[in-house]
Amino acid sequence: MSRGLFAWVSTLLQVWLLLPLAAIVYASVATDAVPVFPPTGITLHWYAAAYDVGSFRRGLEISLIVACLSTVLAMPVGLTAALALARWQSPWRAPIETALMAPIFVPGLVIGIALMMAVAASGLDIGFGRLILGHTLMIFPYIARTTYASLAVQDASLEEAARTMGAGEFRIVWSVQLPLARPGIVAGTIFAFIMSFDDVPVALFLADARTTTLPLAVLSYLEYNFDPAVAAVSAAQVIFTFFAAVLLERLFGLKRLWGAGNG
Repeated sequence: MSRGLFAWVSTLLQVWLLLPLAAIVYASVATDAVPVFPPTGITLHWYAAAYDVGSFRRGLEISLIVACLSTVLAMPVGLTAALALARWQSPWRAPIETALMAPIFVPGLVIGIALMMAVAASGLDIGFGRLILGHTLMIFPYIARTTYASLAVQDASLEEAARTMGAGEFRIVWSVQLPLARPGIVAGTIFAFIMSFDDVPVALFLADARTTTLPLAVLSYLEYNFDPAVAAVSAAQVIFTFFAAVLLERLFGLKRLWGAGNG
């Protein structure tokens, strides 16, 4: 396949993948309750209508609380795992790295069912806490992966220089490694927050009537209603995620962060 043909095929595939997202954004600003093309008008009425739905507001609050708390808990876990992987020279490092990153590759539905069974078997009734812990388990690999990628490209001579100047291991980590790994830490934290906020599979099995997140509130709303207010909520999430990804790419470079740790 020639380079030009490959570029055209790649572009067409990207457009095809983005069309559903564009359709959601279009439906959220079209005047008609049932989207038609071309639209009869443009309006932000459906965003106001979505905000007037009580279950959406409550779901937004729950999603923000869960995402913030789980990200705060996942940060030290992911950071510790990344530091250990970067400093540990052992044949076991690769298998352990794969195990730690497993929640990224294992389907969320599997993680949700497994966590539900584990909570049921333990007999613990921790209510809101089980959703936070479940999300913490799901998102900490994102922080670990990006932080590890930043640590992997650091110049080892900087640590040697710090040791020569009499710095202890804790001082080296605090004053040398962590400042240099800041891009990976920030990027991983933003990734983790987005993944927790948008999660459906894990929350589906761990949430209850008092801890219904925004995505679950949207699914419940769709059982009995179908109007562009749902598209407005979905479009807001798409736009937020898009700008977060663009910001990460411009500031840190997603390819560099996710690829630097390989090898």
